[in-house]
Amino acid sequence: MTNNRYCRTSEGAGGACTVGDAFQVVGVSKAPSDYDVKLENNQDADVLTSKNDMTFFGPGLKLDFKNNFLQLKDDSEMIDGQVTTNNQVDK
Repeated sequence: MTNNRYCRTSEGAGGACTVGDAFQVVGVSKAPSDYDVKLENNQDADVLTSKNDMTFFGPGLKLDFKNNFLQLKDDSEMIDGQVTTNNQVDK
């Protein structure tokens, strides 16, 4: 197991109507400074997000694996049914 931090990013492209429409888990060795909110989890992993992205999340947030997809949901809705992953190359 590597000692990486994991950041969730909002990958919407285009105008405000698409911001937050697609989410991605990115493995990094050092999180960007604006990703300073640690999400509680049962895997003892450093999972970070930004204060801005917290506006998309309600109570009961979870990342689940179903039908070969990572799914991000909370108690009230499916947020993203096809979360992608990426290993960022640090520069």
